[in-house]
Amino acid sequence: MFSKIILSIGLVAVVLVGTSKAILFFPEDESEVKNFTEALPAGYDDPAVINEVKEELPAVKITHMVPLEAKEKVEFGIGATVKNLPRGALLIAHYRLDPLNQYKDVPMKEIAADRYAVTIPSGLMEGKEIQYYLEATFGANRLAHSGELASPHRVALVSSGGVPRFAVIAACAVGGIWLVSKLGSKSGRKKK
Repeated sequence: MFSKIILSIGLVAVVLVGTSKAILFFPEDESEVKNFTEALPAGYDDPAVINEVKEELPAVKITHMVPLEAKEKVEFGIGATVKNLPRGALLIAHYRLDPLNQYKDVPMKEIAADRYAVTIPSGLMEGKEIQYYLEATFGANRLAHSGELASPHRVALVSSGGVPRFAVIAACAVGGIWLVSKLGSKSGRKKK
């Protein structure tokens, strides 16, 4: 009974996950309904076919600038430009703040054409450094990467509280000038 209800609709759509192909059937009667696996194109799950298609595509390229430092308890943004990322592929940021912990995997979001970003929440930004790497994947296939599991990007975390470094340098310079001027004025008084 259930199959007759489906057939009465007159449309069965099978979408191949991870590709941009769709197979549509418009059966007139039950004899034209094909089994799911019979309806798929030949070689859809063959690794050789997948690699052949992969080789025909232009190479995926990730461009990313690693910052010198990040502030503790302040959200940390990671951005990258990715060229030739195929539809259905993912750009993943793998990060950790403790080298003894596992990486956390976060999909990056496309914010503009070929530009991707992810933000690490401020509440997680504690420790000595953040380690991360970026990876473009399509299913189980790795298309490109920036950094790697064994050699991640490393960014030192600095305290976000207190006085900024340039303010300390400026205060030292002003204090030094003041001290020299006081010492100079005292030595000038003794000469008279």
